[in-house]
Amino acid sequence: FTSSNPNMLNAPSTGSRFAKPVKKCFTAPPGTIILTADYSALEDRVIASLSRDTNKCDIFLKNLDGHSLNALGYFHDKIKTLMPLTGDTPTDAANFKKLVDEGNAQADKLRQESKGPTFGLAYGAFPPKIAATLKIPIEEAEEIFNNYHNVLYPGITNYRENYVLPTAKEYGEIHLGLGFTLKTDDADRDIRTLANATCQFWSILTALTINKMHQLIDENHLEHDVKVISTIYDSIYFEVTEDPVIIKWVNDNLIEAMLVDFMEDQTIHNEAESDIGYNWAEMVKIANNASVKDIQEALNKLKQS
Repeated sequence: FTSSNPNMLNAPSTGSRFAKPVKKCFTAPPGTIILTADYSALEDRVIASLSRDTNKCDIFLKNLDGHSLNALGYFHDKIKTLMPLTGDTPTDAANFKKLVDEGNAQADKLRQESKGPTFGLAYGAFPPKIAATLKIPIEEAEEIFNNYHNVLYPGITNYRENYVLPTAKEYGEIHLGLGFTLKTDDADRDIRTLANATCQFWSILTALTINKMHQLIDENHLEHDVKVISTIYDSIYFEVTEDPVIIKWVNDNLIEAMLVDFMEDQTIHNEAESDIGYNWAEMVKIANNASVKDIQEALNKLKQS
């Protein structure tokens, strides 16, 4: 169901005008609700914990806006014309986000433009790709590339070049987690794949959570009330009997399983929250450890909408 009949990995993204109409087609059977929970920025949290990069960690530890931080790194000189810079990255990123929130059109434009290259840079894109994405001269793309790797996130570059690469060269493989390894006969050629895999491997947390939930469902004889129906990237979907007590049981146990640390001395901890609804398009959030009363109020809200 996740990837065929239908392929939900290809469902329209949230920003698309097709997203809500398509998602509204998926409805819970009578007497049940859909409950979903997803990991918040899982891959970014993983690379922050693995690399201990200061700026990447500060996004979570100091609640920085990542796009504002990236814009500061890519477009430093342009931002300097919009506001005074202190030289303290967290402070400047927070001040820039404040400028965006106040409605400064130029600041908002730079923040939006920062989104394009970020995903590619995170996966090892080089200046020609960045130039094509932003439609800018190669010289500007090279500056953005250098700023990303040497100014914004030098800890991630250090992790890739001084841990992943030499380790893979010495042993012919890199450990991903839980005893899994990725082998290579040419680490220089494969470095992008090797480094990315050390982060992407941890999408396995969704499978581990589902296994834990199946165990708990069986132990509590709830197999007729709680069913896993799909996973989409870092999200897990359940069909749950429309009973606030049962919904609370799922919410409490699911979030607890999702928040288990995946490594010793984990710098950035996982975060996750649940949503419930009668269809995938119209859902409301329920807080972690929400009470039965809170969940009943959420259900009442859904019925009124």
